[in-house]
Amino acid sequence: METTTRDRSNHQYAHKEKTDLGNDLNKVKESISNTASHISDKATDIFKNAQEKTADIQEHVVKYVKENPIKSLGYSLLAGFIAALLLRK
Repeated sequence: METTTRDRSNHQYAHKEKTDLGNDLNKVKESISNTASHISDKATDIFKNAQEKTADIQEHVVKYVKENPIKSLGYSLLAGFIAALLLRK
C-alpha cells in the first residue's frame, strides 16, 4: 500500500512539473512573439522614415538641378572625372 501512495505522489509531482514546464514554455513563446512583433514594428517605422528622407533628398536635388543646370552639369562632370581616376588604378 505504501508503494501505491508513493507512486501516486510521484505521479502527481511529475504531472505538476510537466504543467509548470508547459506554462513556462508558453510564457517563453509569448515573449518571443511579442519581441518579434516589436522588432517588426520598429523595422517598418525605420523603413518608412528612410523612404520619406529619400523622397525629400530627391526633391531637393531635382529642385537644385532645375535652378542651377550649369553648376549641376559641372558637378556631374567633376564627379565622373574623379570616379574615372579612382577606378583606373
